[in-house]
Parts: sequence; C-alpha cells; structure tokens
Amino acid sequence: MIQACPISFKRIDANQVRVHAAVITALLFVFVLGDAMWVMPLIAYDFAMRLFASPVYSPLVWLSREIKTCLGIGERMTDAAPKFFAAWLGLVMAVAIIGLAAAGLTPYVYALTAVFALCAILEAVFDYCIGCKIYMILRKFQRI
Repeated sequence: MIQACPISFKRIDANQVRVHAAVITALLFVFVLGDAMWVMPLIAYDFAMRLFASPVYSPLVWLSREIKTCLGIGERMTDAAPKFFAAWLGLVMAVAIIGLAAAGLTPYVYALTAVFALCAILEAVFDYCIGCKIYMILRKFQRI
C-alpha cells in the first residue's frame, strides 16, 4: 500500500528501513541477553544522527546498507514522513531505556525494550511499521 504524505514529498527505501530494523532488533537482543549497556547509547546515537544530522553519520545505516547490498535486495521507495516519525519514537524509547537503566528500574528497562524489539521485529519481518500507523492516525485527527 502506498501512503501519500501531505507534509513532505521526500521518499526513502523501505527495504533499507527493514534491514535497518533487523540490525536494531539484533542489537536489542545483544542488549538484553548480553547485558551490554553500550548498545542503547549506540542506538540512540543512530536515531539522533538520522533525525538531526544526516544518515551519512549513522554507523547502523551504513551497516544495513552493506547488508542490503550483499543480500541483493532491491529498492522499494515509500514516503519518508511516517518513517521519520517512527524514528522519533525509536529515539524516545532508546533515551527512555537509558534513563530507566540509570535509575536502576530494571523491570521497566526490560518491558520497554520488549516493546521496542516488537516494533523492530514487525518492521523487519512483516514490513509493518507501528510508528507509521500511529503517524497516520495522528494525521487523520489533525485534519478534523
């Protein structure tokens, strides 16, 4: 389904986003199973670079682009605005997880990480973007 974005006519490669979501998923598993606290700041940095600077400065975008090329996955362009909104949600979740971990609220860290991983898995495996769906719902309310 092609979604029209009234805010921006910018387009991005949806397949690149899916591979990137798979990389994020793998890192979230490393974070939880390996008790690797360095992962969440890396994910937060990645989202921040994509949102505030340029994907050129994102090591995970570079990695996912290399994986996509090695696997021979083609391009499939889609509207960028819903994906950017989803990236905002990813940044908020990553920063919240860092804050919860710093406060020693481990059960909440795991709960929020599970939600984050679920969103990334849905994007990577099923091409179903929760953040994009939320974006579209908010856009409908904005038109009223």
